[in-house]
Amino acid sequence: MVYNNYTHLKYQYKKLKDELQQQIELKNNYLYEIESLQQIDVKRTQELNNAKMEIHKLSDDLRNNHKRLFVKAVCPPDQNVATTTPGLDAIRSTELAPDAGRNYLRLRRQLETLEAQFLGLRARVQEIYKQ
Repeated sequence: MVYNNYTHLKYQYKKLKDELQQQIELKNNYLYEIESLQQIDVKRTQELNNAKMEIHKLSDDLRNNHKRLFVKAVCPPDQNVATTTPGLDAIRSTELAPDAGRNYLRLRRQLETLEAQFLGLRARVQEIYKQ
């Protein structure tokens, strides 16, 4: 009777010890995945912050007239107008209006944010499904 109890307890002990080892391995795998995802998040956040700083610097440069935004556009000649000699305005680039410049900067910020979010999500998916 005592031997049967001992054998039964020994079997349960071994079974519980194996289950504990599996849980420890599972926990370690989860911790590794979490750390990998956190590294991806830190990297993408840093890239996004760098892009935002670059756009902010560009905005300051535009506001202080250190840089200017130009439009490169070609207008097709109007068939109804008689051909005349091109004027000086046809040679120069056209500078953007102030509100168009602000819209450009806003759109660029949004593009950088969306790109960083997309790259971050893609990296997360790759990390999760690489197994």
